[in-house]
Order: sequence, then C-alpha cells, then structure tokens
Amino acid sequence: MSKGWITTNLGNVANIYSGATPSTTNPSYWGDAVAWITPDDLSKLKTRYISRGERSLSKEGYDSITAPMLPAGSILISSRAPIGYVALAGDEVCTNQGFKSLVLKTGHSPHFFYYLAKLLKPAFEAKAGITTFKEISASNMARIKVTIPSNHEQQEKIAKQLSVLDSKIEHNNELIQMLEEQAQLVYDYWFMQFDFPDENGKPYRSSGGKMKWSDELKREIPEGWNIASLSSYLADTSTGDWGKDEPTGNYTRRVYCIRGADIMSVEDLPVRYILEKNSHKFLRPNDMVIEVSGGSPVQATGRSTFISAATLNRYDCPLICTNFCQVLRQKDDAYARYFYRMWNRFYDAGVMFNYEGKTSGIKNLLVGAFCTIKWYFPPRKIAVQYNELVDALTARLEYIKQEQKALTEQRDFLLPRLMTGKITVAE
Repeated sequence: MSKGWITTNLGNVANIYSGATPSTTNPSYWGDAVAWITPDDLSKLKTRYISRGERSLSKEGYDSITAPMLPAGSILISSRAPIGYVALAGDEVCTNQGFKSLVLKTGHSPHFFYYLAKLLKPAFEAKAGITTFKEISASNMARIKVTIPSNHEQQEKIAKQLSVLDSKIEHNNELIQMLEEQAQLVYDYWFMQFDFPDENGKPYRSSGGKMKWSDELKREIPEGWNIASLSSYLADTSTGDWGKDEPTGNYTRRVYCIRGADIMSVEDLPVRYILEKNSHKFLRPNDMVIEVSGGSPVQATGRSTFISAATLNRYDCPLICTNFCQVLRQKDDAYARYFYRMWNRFYDAGVMFNYEGKTSGIKNLLVGAFCTIKWYFPPRKIAVQYNELVDALTARLEYIKQEQKALTEQRDFLLPRLMTGKITVAE
C-alpha cells in the first residue's frame, strides 16, 4: 500500500441512499419542481455532471416518495439495469430506485470518489444479488473494501489529473455536437428552404430562383430538380454478416462489425471473423448503414450512420455490419451525403414507424416498401457543391474524434494506476 493510504469499508466514508419513483398513473406527481434522475438519463450522459433528468417531479410527487434529496457533489451510481453508470450531481437532485448514491462524509473528495466508483464497477457487480435482475443493495455496497488516500488534499490531486483529461473530452463532445448541428443546418438551408447558392452565389429561393409546384409531393421545389423514388438512386441494399467471435474453420477473415448499438457513434467496434467469400460485404466510403431490426415502442428502426473514408481509416482491417443492419449504396456517390441527411429527416419525422413489420416480436424495417417513397433530388452539380462544403466539416469532426480517442485511451490508462497508487501525482 502507498504511504498515506488507508483501507476501509465504503460505508465508513459515505452514507448510501436509494431512490424511489412516484405513481406514474398520477399526472399531478410530475412537473418541473424537483430534479429526478434515472439510469437511462446516465446512459446518454456525455459529461461527469448531471443536474436534470428527462422527467422531473412536482413537489406533490416528491412528497409521495421516501427518497432523499441528494446534495450537489453526490456520486450517483446505477445499481441495476445496468449496474455501474456513474455521475456527479451538479445540483440538488433525487433519483429513482435504480440507484445507490454516495453522500460523502467530511474530508473526502467527490471528484476522487467519482473516479473510484467507475473503477469499482466489477466489485459492485460481484456483490449484486439476483431476484428479477442483478442489483446491488446499499448494505452490500457499504461493505465493499476501498483503499484510498487518507486526506482530502491528496484525493483532489489525484482526481485533478483525470479531470483535466475529462474536461478536454467534454469540450470536444460539445464541438462534435456543434459541428454535427452545423452539417444538419446546411442541409436544411440548401434542401428544405432551397437557399443553396445560385449561379451568382446568392441564396436561390430568397433571390427569386424559379420554383415549380409538384402535385405528387404537394409542395414547391426548384425548377429542374428530379422527383423519383428513393430506390431509383440506390445501387445496392445488401445485408451484413455477424460471423464468429474467434477464428473457426473457414471463418478466418478478421473484420470490425457495426451493430445496432454502434449506429450512433461507430466507436469501439467488436472484432469478428467471417468467411473470405463474404468479403464483398466490406463497407466502402459513402455507404450508409441502417438498423433494420430492433427499436422500441418509442424508437423506430431505421437509425443510420454514414461511412466516410475517414471512418474506415480508424480501423486496421475492413468494416462490415451485422445481419440486423443493412447497407444502402448509391448509384452515384455524389448523392450519398444528400441521401443520408434526407433519410435522417424522414426518421426524425417518425415516418419509419409506418414501415415496420414484426417477426417473433422484433420490429423490422420494411426497407423495400419504404424506398418506394417519392422525393426530390437536386441536380448533380448542386449535390457535388454540397459534398465539398460538408466534407470540410467532416474533416474537422474526424480530427476531433481522433483526439477524443487518444484522450480517452490516456484517461483509461491512468485511471486504475492513479486510483490505486501505482502511479503517483508527481510521476
């Protein structure tokens, strides 16, 4: 043990509290008065701190439950479904029953214990009991042994090394979101408002560009634009391959595989092994991967991701998608980015819900039926101009994502070593 470190039970350094949920059938229990956090809120979190959840309670709703209000700086730890999401309360909050939250006793650093809680996930899972699902109780969590610096100052020094990296990661997340919003705004400006640059570089529609009424689409579109089915622009709608998790027999071709869970980020993909004869399923630049099976009552199938050359360059072997996803490949790559943003517009409008079937209780997107939809397509010249503009944003995005990967790897390398005293702050 490092000098100045002590071993104790977690319950000796923090009070541990459970949360609760008021009746969901009483609308008066729900409002904006009391911040209320669920594990699902933490699953979407891209910072260390949380101050509000997707839903909040009314004062009457809070008074109906026994959950305590947790002060800012409390460490919120999901205790089931799943175990081990961690966040710092940025303000006073309460939680549902899916948490065991730490309120530290005097002399201990919330930031240090935030990182310690992340490191303790295997210990939480090992101490979990199983009833309907795995869950760790407050009493079992309190008995977990921890080895920590004995004074607040040393705890803060250690946490600061990790916080510097996390602050940069969080800043980069904000930049990524901003750039992605900019790319969407460009699409809306060019192809929803039709203010793409005209021959003089002025906004087309706002500068008096000629429009025509389409009876088929029940809207005006610029003169010279094509109305066609989505399928008429597609060269291929092939499926993927899940393969094997280890080289087995003829399953020897190493690949990375995009699952539905990876659609929104395409990061940290699992390695798989497929048949060499399925190498024609390798993804190419300008492919679009869509999730065709899954979803939920409130989430449609059809989520998508765009595959750029930079996406493929992140990995040391080819990428494919699972057979629960599908690849959409354009006849003309000039339309790939336009098609991707158009697809997302349909998705955000909830259109995919109307094109779902069910097999064994699983929702499936009826891709062929959906792609019979008619829509408008710009002349190729405008699609190429749009690509040039978006490519500049994409290059910046990719640079930041590469930096994110390096920062995350550095933080994850340091985390167990700093938190156990194997590396000192001076080192």
